[in-house]
Amino acid sequence: MKITITPESVSIEKLLAELQNAFPEYKYSTSKNIFGTYIIVAKSAYVGAAVQIRKGMITVYGMNPALWVRLLMGGLILIAFTYSGMKKVEKAIGGYLQTKYGK
Repeated sequence: MKITITPESVSIEKLLAELQNAFPEYKYSTSKNIFGTYIIVAKSAYVGAAVQIRKGMITVYGMNPALWVRLLMGGLILIAFTYSGMKKVEKAIGGYLQTKYGK
């Protein structure tokens, strides 16, 4: 899910604090990749989402939050079983961010 925002309107730290307040039932951490820092939102080791800010937009996508799960057989088998759960977390987080920051 891609949410268009005003560039520089929010930082990753501010977004992390807001998500922790809005969704206290999830666990949060940050990580880095070649595109920058992103927030990992974990419902469990198998179900979660990632939130990243890039070029005037917030991107939210479902993912397996635990690195060992993603590495296990490429995550392909586990994705088949956890896809609907990841989409639920993605929609919850994305819907909140859309109402808060969306243009």
